[in-house]
Amino acid sequence: MRKFSDSFKYAISGIKFVVVNQRNFRIQLAIGAAVLVGSIIFDFSATEILWLTFAVFFVLMGEAVNTLIEEIMNVIHPEYSKHVKNVKDAAAGVVLISSVFAVSVGVVVMGSHFFNWKPQVGAIIALVFVAFSVTLGVIGGIINGRRKDKGADSR
Repeated sequence: MRKFSDSFKYAISGIKFVVVNQRNFRIQLAIGAAVLVGSIIFDFSATEILWLTFAVFFVLMGEAVNTLIEEIMNVIHPEYSKHVKNVKDAAAGVVLISSVFAVSVGVVVMGSHFFNWKPQVGAIIALVFVAFSVTLGVIGGIINGRRKDKGADSR
């Protein structure tokens, strides 16, 4: 039976792998650390610190899962495949979604402290992202539909 200390070592090894091999993770880690240090220096409330901490870790977990999926796909299917690309792109999308969430939380919390912004500004940022994503999805669906129609015509 594996000891708890061994499981902890494996987990630390996995985190080390992500930190060493993923530049974006290192950037997100530095930004997250700066945000959390700033929240302490500027005496944010416990609730605000909790939200910021959640947002930081949400992004870091998304990036780690993205790395996990990329590594698995590279092992399973090392040569180029449209399907593998789609899986990797979707995993990267998870990171983008978590990052938009973190920015929205940051705008709500920090915007009120530094710029006297209302919390709605963070919600507007999130809403713009959702609208942009839906628009991309609709446009992509239209383009893919036209490609399929052209493919059917050429048969």
